[in-house]
Amino acid sequence: MTASAEPGDVVVAGGDLRIRLMRDEDAEYERLARWRNQPHVRAWWDPDDPPLSAAAAREEHRASVLGESPDRAAVIEFAGVPVGFVQFYPWAPYADELRRMEVSVPEGAWSLDILVGEPDMVGRGIGSRAVRLLCDHMLSRGASAVVFGVDVDNARARRAYLKAGMRETVEYTDLDVRDGQRIRAVLMVRTAEPRLSADRPSRPPAG
Repeated sequence: MTASAEPGDVVVAGGDLRIRLMRDEDAEYERLARWRNQPHVRAWWDPDDPPLSAAAAREEHRASVLGESPDRAAVIEFAGVPVGFVQFYPWAPYADELRRMEVSVPEGAWSLDILVGEPDMVGRGIGSRAVRLLCDHMLSRGASAVVFGVDVDNARARRAYLKAGMRETVEYTDLDVRDGQRIRAVLMVRTAEPRLSADRPSRPPAG
């Protein structure tokens, strides 16, 4: 189903890809719950949690949607059709989480979490494009860096983030859990420094 974005909704757009703010509407929470319950998403996003209901999605994200938390919840649209979700936020309010993970980020760094929810849209480069587009936006608006973690075993996501211009740095123990155990993750970083073209990806030395 096509969902037209209002002018004030759009965070950033490029070609047939657009990232718009999530709306406080039943259909938005219901769609997000459906995406989160897809097997290809559940494998990596809170796998120990029970299936997400629309009510739980509302409880989890409504403060972000209303602008009452540091996070911003957004919908990824491809050719005008909602296909995924991304939330982005400054690291500064989450100093305790960084301490618990024993991770350091540059002052003024931001983060993001992303999923492509529609199964037929996975593997088409939408995630990479969305990450690059949103990183460009955040860095152009004053973020010193974009820094986030990815499960070390999530090879597809790691390739996508490298294609988006991120670089892999250190491994650490994340706060997310699988089978009751905190996962090992690798820290992905992008700064405002020029990067090589996505057509010729290069992985700089870790650290």
